Amino acid sequence: MESLTPRLKTVAGFVRNGHKLIDVGTDHGYIPAYLITKGVIPCATACDIGRMPLLNAKKTAEKYGIEDKMRLTLSDGLKKIDSTDGDDVVIAGMGGELIRDILKDCEWIKNERIRLILQPMTHAEDVRRFLYENGFYILEEKGVKDAGKYYCVIVSEYEPGHKADEFDIVFGFSDGSQEYSQVRLKQKKKFCDKMKGAQISGDREKYDYCRSLLEEYEKRG
Repeated sequence: MESLTPRLKTVAGFVRNGHKLIDVGTDHGYIPAYLITKGVIPCATACDIGRMPLLNAKKTAEKYGIEDKMRLTLSDGLKKIDSTDGDDVVIAGMGGELIRDILKDCEWIKNERIRLILQPMTHAEDVRRFLYENGFYILEEKGVKDAGKYYCVIVSEYEPGHKADEFDIVFGFSDGSQEYSQVRLKQKKKFCDKMKGAQISGDREKYDYCRSLLEEYEKRG
C-alpha cells in the first residue's frame, strides 16, 4: 500500500506490532489497511458512524485483498465494539470534545492491556483532562506537521494514580520537536485571545486562569 499522510503515519506508528487494531471513525480505512499490508498487525476492526465511510473502507480492503482481515462495523464511536475486538484503539481526525465523549461512553477501555492512540484536531486539552480524571496516563505525545498545519498525537494507557498539572493538561507533554513547539504556540495564541476576552467581559477568574498559564508557558517554552 502507498504511504499514509504524515499525520496518519504518525498515528499508525504507535500501533503495537502483532496487536489487533480498532480504528474508530475509519473513513477510508487507510490506517488499518496500511498496517495489515505492512504485516504490523494481523487484523483490524474498522468502524464509523456513517455508511459511506464504511463503503470507502470496503473498497480499500478489496483493493489490497485484505477483506478477510479488516472487519467493518457501523458504530457510533465504540458503542458497537467489544473489548475482544482489539487491544490498540485509534481515534484520529476528530475534535477533542468528540474523542472525549467517545471514550466516556466506553467502560471496557479501562483495562491495562488497552492502548489508546488519539489525534485530536482541536481541544486536545479536553482529551488529556478526561484521561487523567479517569485513571489513564499519557505515555507519549508527538508533534507532526501535515499540509502546513500542526497536530499532536497522544498515546495513553490505563493505570490509575498518575497526575498531571494544569499546564501539562492545556499545553501537552512536548516531545521537544519543532513541530510540538508549533502545537504549543497555537495554544498560546488561543489562550491569549481568551484572556483578552475575559478582560473585556470583566471575568476576573477566567482572566487570572489564562494569565497564570501564559506565565508558565513563558517559563517552560
